[in-house]
Amino acid sequence: MNQAADNTTFPNDVYKRTVLEPLFNGAKAHYVEPVSAINRAHLVMLVDTGIVETEAGRAIARALRSIDDEIDLSTLEYTGEYEDYFFLVESELKNRLGVDVAGALHTGRSRNDMDHTIFKMVLRERADTWLTQANQLVATLISKATTERDTLIVAYTHGQPAQPTTFGHYLSAIIEVMLH
Repeated sequence: MNQAADNTTFPNDVYKRTVLEPLFNGAKAHYVEPVSAINRAHLVMLVDTGIVETEAGRAIARALRSIDDEIDLSTLEYTGEYEDYFFLVESELKNRLGVDVAGALHTGRSRNDMDHTIFKMVLRERADTWLTQANQLVATLISKATTERDTLIVAYTHGQPAQPTTFGHYLSAIIEVMLH
């Protein structure tokens, strides 16, 4: 990505600073593990189906492992040399294996498919975290409702004191809403 002095060559400095750099920095937090997982899974498929020969697959696997081990993305600053982590890995593979072997990893997949898969992987991880937290909250509320089953409180209707109930009963209503 060469940049002309007059900023007429893509990408323009403003685009690099306002779009590409934030994307690159965002990848540090959310992108690396999913890209590595996708690369490994895709490589297994390529070798298992015979699209890539076993020895080439082993070489690619070793190179991917060394890239994961050697590159600390958190220390990298965006320079414009690579649009994102995907292109950094592609470049590293080419440097380590040559264009022909490195290029085999991209056989039969598109960058857009990878982006959608990464989005779903990150979303699934977050949803799992949220569900775990919600289940922990429900368990805590059940425990507290059990402890407070005899603690009397006044229930309100339309902001007015109504009938007596227990704090445990009140918490049970919250639990019911959370579970449905």
